Amino acid sequence: MNKKRLMGVLIILLALMLNGCVKQPYEPSGLITMPEELVSQVENIPVETQELDAIIQIEEEIISLENETIVLGDNTLIETEEEEEEEETEELTQIKVEDIAQSLPAGVFKKITVKEKEIVTLNVNAQDPDGNQLMYLFSTPLSEEGEWQTKRGDVGEYIVNITVSDGELETMAKVLVVVESINKEPIMEKIENIAVKEGDKIVLEPKATDGNDDTIVFSFSGLMDSEEYEVSYNDVVCEEEVFNCLKIFTTTITASDGFSEVVQNVGITVTNTNRAPSLSALEDITIDEEELVEIEASATDSDGDEITFSFTAPLDDQGKLQSKRGDVGEYIIYVTASDGDLSTSEKLTLTINSINEAPILTVMGDLVIDETDTITLSPTATDANNDTVAFTFSGWMNSNTFETGYDDSGEHTVTITAMDQYGGIDTMDLTITVNNVNRPPVIVDVS
Repeated sequence: MNKKRLMGVLIILLALMLNGCVKQPYEPSGLITMPEELVSQVENIPVETQELDAIIQIEEEIISLENETIVLGDNTLIETEEEEEEEETEELTQIKVEDIAQSLPAGVFKKITVKEKEIVTLNVNAQDPDGNQLMYLFSTPLSEEGEWQTKRGDVGEYIVNITVSDGELETMAKVLVVVESINKEPIMEKIENIAVKEGDKIVLEPKATDGNDDTIVFSFSGLMDSEEYEVSYNDVVCEEEVFNCLKIFTTTITASDGFSEVVQNVGITVTNTNRAPSLSALEDITIDEEELVEIEASATDSDGDEITFSFTAPLDDQGKLQSKRGDVGEYIIYVTASDGDLSTSEKLTLTINSINEAPILTVMGDLVIDETDTITLSPTATDANNDTVAFTFSGWMNSNTFETGYDDSGEHTVTITAMDQYGGIDTMDLTITVNNVNRPPVIVDVS
């Protein structure tokens, strides 16, 4: 073997050892067996850590190397030397490595860089010096054919194992596949800081554009966990007897396209405001006439202000009513609690039931009279409440007296109604029969 070839072999072997592509011992892996004399020569070659710069001077060394011929991708790892002339000699294998990166992980032979959505295709060309048929195996994410159709979201670094086997022996190499992102981050419009008061409602409407036309999803954190927020009266707590303090909060808006996200912070200044008293719920009230109504309202004030109460009619200023006869009915009552500035009202229904008992008419017998007689009706009634009872007449008569005439003969009905001053009534129908009275003849004229 000439010196140039020997030097080439030594340089490439040393490069592969430094990058982790060739490991000792060599015989189990079926790669290369290095004679001990050659190892001592290689170890004396000066080598820098980051770059391979070796000068090898070997004058009288004849080395016979045996190994399979392996070709990975487009870079030939081992080339079989042509048989010299026709003599039977040991096979000489020459190694050729192109573009070995010093920054690759240990054991990785080559780095392949693609963009998302591009296809990774590893074309492995290997030769077997014995002429055996070779099989190729690829680790995930490559397919059995050594291909991988990348997609959005596959960004990252992947170390792929490539195994070449003749059915008995196999050789493995590692390739670093780097998938770079084609994603464009969303661009979110600036939202200015805002100032609100307690009790106000905040609505944030973030907007963003995406260079990949991806769907953008917004999320919120901090003071707000959604795009809408009603400022609570408890968000700002002032010192005692101080009601106009303020506090600055931050809401973080995140815009995500599913592959990357951008954020912006929105400052929210909340000013404390006076809070209205909180009035306890009131229940409807039902009583009878002549009973006492007394509403005991209660309220609290978050600011510690003094509270006063007011009531609508028929209650007095203290929320009381001594009901009496005639107060029957339903009343809508408003109770208001005020701190002198703000107030809160609740309503209730007051129902006053009647205790009145209707008068009862004394039964009267039917009457029979003659024409020209005068009828006088004197009805009587009893009342359990001792109320004053008034009588009214309807039908044939509209008062308690009636003077009949010669044209009133016949049977007539009179309705008598007894009513107290609180609306209690009783009615009775009375039948009056008027008999016809014979009248003498009348001379109209003589001629």
